[in-house]
Amino acid sequence: MILLVVVVTGNHYWLDGIVGVMLLAIALLVFRPPRSADVRT
Repeated sequence: MILLVVVVTGNHYWLDGIVGVMLLAIALLVFRPPRSADVRT
């Protein structure tokens, strides 16, 4: 079972990287500070 997981994920490491970058981009869009608050201060 462990060997199967290693082989499958090992062959798709680039896909894992793409998904990680997409999740990071979504997180940055969702949690970015509002620009209006920066203008008022």
